[in-house]
Amino acid sequence: MELIAAAESVQKIASVFNKFLDPVAAADTEVTAIIAECFAISSALRELRTAIRDPQYSARYNLIAQDIENILRSLQFTLNDINRFLGILGDQGFISKSEAYRFVWRKINDFFLDEANYSLCRRLEYYRIFSLGLANIIQGYGQSPGFGDLQYRIEKLLRSQNRKPETNLGNMSLGSPGLYTRSNYADPVLPGFDEYLPPYAPDVPGSPAANTTYSLDSSNTSMTASHWVPVVFDQSRPTTGFHDVNQVSACFGPDMPGATFRLAQEHEKLIELPFETGELVVRFYVRDGDLRARIHCKTVRSGRPRTQCCLPLTRLRISRAASNLQLSRQRASGRPPELWATLRFPSYERMILFYCTFLALKGQDIAEPVVDLPDTFLKHEDEIFAGLIVDDNYEHALRIFKDVNSRGIRLQASVHRGEMKKTPIWTAFITHLVTSPSWMAQDGPFNVHLADLQRYVFNNDYTPQLSLNGKHELSFTTSRDAIHFMEAIDYLADGRA
Repeated sequence: MELIAAAESVQKIASVFNKFLDPVAAADTEVTAIIAECFAISSALRELRTAIRDPQYSARYNLIAQDIENILRSLQFTLNDINRFLGILGDQGFISKSEAYRFVWRKINDFFLDEANYSLCRRLEYYRIFSLGLANIIQGYGQSPGFGDLQYRIEKLLRSQNRKPETNLGNMSLGSPGLYTRSNYADPVLPGFDEYLPPYAPDVPGSPAANTTYSLDSSNTSMTASHWVPVVFDQSRPTTGFHDVNQVSACFGPDMPGATFRLAQEHEKLIELPFETGELVVRFYVRDGDLRARIHCKTVRSGRPRTQCCLPLTRLRISRAASNLQLSRQRASGRPPELWATLRFPSYERMILFYCTFLALKGQDIAEPVVDLPDTFLKHEDEIFAGLIVDDNYEHALRIFKDVNSRGIRLQASVHRGEMKKTPIWTAFITHLVTSPSWMAQDGPFNVHLADLQRYVFNNDYTPQLSLNGKHELSFTTSRDAIHFMEAIDYLADGRA
């Protein structure tokens, strides 16, 4: 199968799946996602062919020749299987055309899930990402993170496809059991395979549009029950308003029909946060095992089409503009970040909790570790103090920040060394505490005790350090840091900052 022929074939499949939308309306998000992936694969294969035919890149063809053969062979198997199922649509035994489409849709789902332990939509997603990865290699960009895992999946799928018997689906009766027995080659969970490119099909001219339904329920609640994110936002907190208010919240990412459905397959929803009286809804999702974290934005403004978009947190940078946090999508080397969303907050505290949650989830992601987080200091926050403490048997960087806009004051402890350097561990708002003469006391040269401290903790394994009498304890690594911390608090209490 030649690249252009493959591109044309998969595009024809997309047009056929478009006819499934009305008969299987309950699964329109999945059908729409399949259609989008087909158009995107067609586009990716054409891009790959263009790169191969370019004289400046053709010398690298041997680097990917075997991978091209593998993906084309696997894609041919997949398209043949789909076409054989589509042949059933002409069976005269169906009561109606809609019944035929629903029957074939169920059989397609069952077959591809049985063959590889994941859906047809996910398989098409692999083809699309892998094709784009091959184009990157031949153009000299090298292998992106996760490419090797995806290469393994394609090879394993092809081995399974080569083993299976050919079956005449046209002779199948309506009461037939499954066409093939379930494959014994279940795929292992390989972190990072689908993240080296954004996990959605790009907008392709001519791809059909469809209404999208949204599910607010997570497929699994075990992680939510024990995860720190819901706890952070469930805690009571003070409210310090902003003097300068910025633009309204908005999301600028491309619409991704079916994103909610696809997230529910492997990820769990941790929290849902409304903005602009619910016209924009932001959710954090995480995947068990490798803690892959994603952010999902849904626009539900009255009188406008509902849209949704989603990205891994590792693809985004976070910054501040007055009362807004701005999420910008990182792009190829040399290109400036692209604004993906802007979120307006009513209070300093809510902004900080969102900001620290974003950084902590991003820093804890082991599917694609981000070493030494680059976006850990907010604009318009003055650093009043920085020192080291021994906290829950780890060395953490402790800082005092004062916000220029709201005048709010907070403490933050972050990881000091290693891969998770700068990842927040906890924060505490102390604006109302610094003026109390009984709030802070030194206990020996290294320890400072605080009578009250409501910590918002961004880690499941952290235990706040308390003294024997139950006070919150900050154990500094040097006596100098302990003295400077107390001086900084006195400085804030006197209004000199």
